Amino acid sequence: MVEKKKEIEKVNSEVDIVLPSGEGKGGEKGKPPAPIEEAIMVDEKTIEHLEKLAEIAPRIIEARRKIRMAILKTALAGGWVIFESKDQAGVVHRKAEMGFAEADRIMGDFGVQFRDITWRKEVEMDKAGEKVTFWYEGFVSGGNIRNLWVQARACTRDKFFGKSHGEAKPIEEIDIASVQQAAYHCLLKEGVKLVFGLRSIPAEELEKEGVKLSTAQTISFPSSGSGYKKPARDSNLASPAQLTLIKNRVKEAKLPEDALQNHLEVAYQISETSQLPKDKVTELLEWIDRQKKGKKQEDL
Repeated sequence: MVEKKKEIEKVNSEVDIVLPSGEGKGGEKGKPPAPIEEAIMVDEKTIEHLEKLAEIAPRIIEARRKIRMAILKTALAGGWVIFESKDQAGVVHRKAEMGFAEADRIMGDFGVQFRDITWRKEVEMDKAGEKVTFWYEGFVSGGNIRNLWVQARACTRDKFFGKSHGEAKPIEEIDIASVQQAAYHCLLKEGVKLVFGLRSIPAEELEKEGVKLSTAQTISFPSSGSGYKKPARDSNLASPAQLTLIKNRVKEAKLPEDALQNHLEVAYQISETSQLPKDKVTELLEWIDRQKKGKKQEDL
């Protein structure tokens, strides 16, 4: 026991805490902080806790793996985006990231909760004009995770909002409300991924668990230089012109923001129109027109 105490005292004597300048008790900006009264101490209870954690760690890891696999087995086709990259040896690595529709289902099924969500709007001006960025942050809890801080953003310069046919769009043509909504959705999505360890999952692991990736959007990062390029578009999917037509019809019909997404999931097991088979475009347009007529009758 005496030897163990000496060992603990030796570890404690080697503990050295360094805080950034200006932080800590009595610290001022640009000056080293004053000595702190309490330090991180290694005592008998801490060692016992770590030893117990080491014993059950394999069980915790296996339990989380089973939860993750159960989540993946419920995934819908098109709920993921595949990122491809090549290493220096030319080997292709494929990582999967979930979309918001998938995260939304997981939140409901597994009781993921958020609290103290706040947001802010940043407006900047540069040579390209006005730029608007929305930031969301809050705390997420779920599984064995409690109150984990998470942050997300969306900006009018993001490719999805800020470009059309490769050209930058003026700020007047961008739906600012959609940018803010995207930032909020991104916060929820990031929270779910952190809670269940669903970040950058190897695509092979998803396919092994039965997740359909044939309709997933694929983004390829070239081995030389930065940026990304998309592979040739699947000729069996709706063309850009057809997607624009669908978007305009939805806008004219003034459908609720979640109506189209819900229909895509139920009718076609996909999460966005870019995954729609070409031979289903007419069928979808007819459904949109029926929703529009129904809405007009309700208004009368």
